[in-house]
Amino acid sequence: LIVVITATTFYVAFMSFYNLRWHYKLKTHNFDLAIDNNLVYSALKGAHMNSTVSLGAKADQYLAAHAKLGQYVILPVYALYPRPETLIVIQGFLCGAGALPLFGFAKRHVSAWMAAIIALAYLAYVPLHSANFCESKYLSLSGFFVLATFWAAEYRRWVFFGLAFLAASLMREDVPIGLAVGGTFMLLTGHRPIAGGVMALI
Repeated sequence: LIVVITATTFYVAFMSFYNLRWHYKLKTHNFDLAIDNNLVYSALKGAHMNSTVSLGAKADQYLAAHAKLGQYVILPVYALYPRPETLIVIQGFLCGAGALPLFGFAKRHVSAWMAAIIALAYLAYVPLHSANFCESKYLSLSGFFVLATFWAAEYRRWVFFGLAFLAASLMREDVPIGLAVGGTFMLLTGHRPIAGGVMALI
């Protein structure tokens, strides 16, 4: 666990630092960072799913494009420092933090050191780095909450399971599809079938 926490801390610090450097060098070129910052800032001011960046005069119709309700999950942190840099750091943190529930889940099925190797492989996974360097994506943020949902189900931490499942479901409209597939798998295999059935149904 200490090895995984150390590696996770390094990942978060490294990714946050270099993504911020990239941003400060004016090399941030992903349109989604502007859209997401606009969305969350608007929500902070009381406007729901409102993006002038992407829709101009029809800003209040953004829900027709995406249901990024995950903004309300990260809004309390964003409110402390409402700037695009906060979104960059939140993404680096959540991408890296996914190694912790993955380690906990794996440790139920393999040895602790093998679970640590799986978590380290996750942190070294190049597609994860690419997702992290996309500057702002709710799909990238959702990974931690999806992994935390299955970890909580595995350990029967039902309150945490409910919170993680809710947060994952809110991230973007396509994330619940993967959760439904995972829930169906749990239901059909008989491993936590009630939790799986609830996930699939919702």
